Amino acid sequence: MVVKMLRTNDVEVLKAMKNEYKVLRSLDHPSIIKAVEMYYNPLKSYLYMIQERVSGLDLDEYIAENGRVPGIIVANTTLFRD
Repeated sequence: MVVKMLRTNDVEVLKAMKNEYKVLRSLDHPSIIKAVEMYYNPLKSYLYMIQERVSGLDLDEYIAENGRVPGIIVANTTLFRD
């Protein structure tokens, strides 16, 4: 599992992340990284989203080795694999 952490107390950002979590939970496709759980700690203003771990290079490593990313769309903070 991978934990995506975001420090914020902005209500609009929290709404957007909650929406992203709901969308990811509702989707079931081999090209979409699954969301497992989400938790917000209001005392520390941290939002945690737990997602499945995908094997292979991370995006920075892939770009460093290949120079570009063909066939991948990055929308907001969600990475869609083809």
